[in-house]
Amino acid sequence: MTHVPRPRSSSVLVIVVAALSVLLVSPPSGAQQDASPAPVETPHESVVSGGDPDAARAPESAAFRHAYERLAAIEASGKENGIDELKEFFEGEIEAGRNLARSHNALGRAFLQEHEHVITILESVQKLFNWDHLTQARKNFRLATVADAGYVEAWYNWGVAGRKARGPDALREAADALRRTVDLDPAYRDAYRLLAVTLRDLGDFEGSERVLAEWRTSPGHSLALANLEEAFLALGMEGRTGEGAALYWAGLAAARDTAEVSAYLEDLRTILSEDEREEYAKGDAEARRAWITSWWQRAADASVVSRDERLAEHYRRLSHVERTFALAIPQRRHYSAITAYRPREQSGFDDRGIVYLRHGKPDDVARATGPNLQRNESWRYARPDGDLIFHFVSDEDVEDFKLVTSLASALARGNVTLGQRRNSAENAGELFESRAAFDPVYNRLAYQFDPMLLREEEEDVARDIRIGTSTASYVPESPDSLPFFAYPAAFRGESGEPEIELYFGVPTGELEMPAGTAGPRVAYTAHVVIQGEESKDAVAARAADSTTVEVPGSLSRGQGVLIPDVLTASVPSGEYRYRLRVSDLISRHTGTREGAFQVPDLRGFSASSLVLASRVEAGDQGKFSHGDLKVVPLPSLRFRPGQPVFIYYEIYGLSAGEDGRARYRTQYTVRTRERKRNIAIKVLGSVGNLLGTREERGEEVGLSVDGEAAAAERLREYISLDLNETEPGLYEVIVEIEDLESGRKVKRRAPFALTRDAGT
Repeated sequence: MTHVPRPRSSSVLVIVVAALSVLLVSPPSGAQQDASPAPVETPHESVVSGGDPDAARAPESAAFRHAYERLAAIEASGKENGIDELKEFFEGEIEAGRNLARSHNALGRAFLQEHEHVITILESVQKLFNWDHLTQARKNFRLATVADAGYVEAWYNWGVAGRKARGPDALREAADALRRTVDLDPAYRDAYRLLAVTLRDLGDFEGSERVLAEWRTSPGHSLALANLEEAFLALGMEGRTGEGAALYWAGLAAARDTAEVSAYLEDLRTILSEDEREEYAKGDAEARRAWITSWWQRAADASVVSRDERLAEHYRRLSHVERTFALAIPQRRHYSAITAYRPREQSGFDDRGIVYLRHGKPDDVARATGPNLQRNESWRYARPDGDLIFHFVSDEDVEDFKLVTSLASALARGNVTLGQRRNSAENAGELFESRAAFDPVYNRLAYQFDPMLLREEEEDVARDIRIGTSTASYVPESPDSLPFFAYPAAFRGESGEPEIELYFGVPTGELEMPAGTAGPRVAYTAHVVIQGEESKDAVAARAADSTTVEVPGSLSRGQGVLIPDVLTASVPSGEYRYRLRVSDLISRHTGTREGAFQVPDLRGFSASSLVLASRVEAGDQGKFSHGDLKVVPLPSLRFRPGQPVFIYYEIYGLSAGEDGRARYRTQYTVRTRERKRNIAIKVLGSVGNLLGTREERGEEVGLSVDGEAAAAERLREYISLDLNETEPGLYEVIVEIEDLESGRKVKRRAPFALTRDAGT
């Protein structure tokens, strides 16, 4: 066997380095010279260390055993001290023809332990001559398998080294090595998992799924990890998100220890804050499982979507990032003065990947090319509270785009000052003009260089980078907005605690309605998140529902005709805000509404909110049921003249008289919210009987009605208002109830409108 020793010196290398040294403008940043190397143990990559799993190959030499022990200790420490001495020892063993398989394997491990070279250009030259540490590691692992074709550890380590080297050729090499590993020992470490992930990285998704299925039948497989990798594949594919989410949650529940639970955290690590990581690390396996589940729920709440949808979005992003923004050697990143962001640890992809993973697909992308421009790319995210704008520049490294402090950083750095560079660069105007649609400041900079404008742009970019690299967001894509109406109502639940019914209605003309078996089909989802006004980060309640129904073919699609629905949640009394998102599953249109509401103290004598409804009638139990009544709300709160305004409410805690009867008086008032109008009302009882009539021109009109009922904790009441003689406009109805036994009063009110263009 011919041994190719690691070059300790080379006249060619010395000449090349001497020639290149004059080109080095500045030494690499401190972040690049981090004392701790990239860890050998990563989410999907690990190297055998800390002893010999194959006793049959245990060397007889005490010196050899001692060298192996030292290598394991160095790997465990994550440092390089003494690694060169060990490499020389194992090279000597190889030159002497002793322990060839184990010596090559140990030498490969020693090369893997090396830091990336501190000078990027020099390391690139080493790679050119195949002297870089990853190439040397792969070569030695290969030679170990040549010396002993059944050496499982060497095959496995060869696969790991190929994965670290990345690139299609290295990944194919890794897949072959890992395939041989599992053929020799199906239960060897995480070889099956690494093989599946490697095939996925190569774009062979079917091959990856076959390997995972094969792994599930092998001894010692991990259900948690197999589910995680299969979920990764399914969540990134159209039409398989439900399957992927089910695999993910089942796998997380099956995780046996903190190591398996932490595998689920690794796919989140890039977007977690340091505080979140520390909080996660405090618990045992069960606490960590709960923490991950809670994190996904908080992320879903922030976007008012289901937990499964937020999970699927993250894995869609992660799949795209790994395919599009992956770096060949992440540990070899070069930072310069224009770099605006340096991650705590290398993620494996460039800064575009960081932003994409946190915020998804940008709304706008722009690039500019020219002889005086470095490779550049800008992204804009449209946000209601201010757009986010990010600029990325390759900074003389064609495969690594980094966030920069200003778009001007894309200008070639051949001059001393930015002003000189701006005025002399041939394509400067075109560069700024290419981002004119992002912000007016770029249009102004394109035609007039102004240091004050540039400072303003830099401050805005710095703010966006702080937000963009420390938060995560998800705004579901929608081809068009879906308009709908909503309002909340508070009731005392059966348990005695307050219960919120959030009524919403989607105009029939806005929904896509393909033909079903019995009529047009409607399909939509609704999610609501309720937060306290004082603690807006804390979620008080959430609710979700998915509806697929076939509606009558005669259903009008005219203006104002709604399909009403309701979501229910329980919250204590207090002040709240709700965010409701409704999505048409057929057209993919999505709409969001926000609003504030108050939940009164409903203990003792009290009353529910007023429900303004299109009809109230006896009915079977269903989503609009209150006792034996069916109360169909009108979420738009817009009634046509001539359409009765039904008002439903509940009275709680009426006092009983000596005869066991409750007596109460109700004052009904209709008040205009605009100028004085002619207001004419007829109040009809639950059986259509006329309770009273009143007409007056002015700001309000009202009438009083006395009632009596058997004493009960809950009294359900409804009336209808005939406003046929009242002018169209904005109104408010006020219902004041007086307990005639105790003298206590409670008042509730609700706005509504009379209009000629609204429907039921």
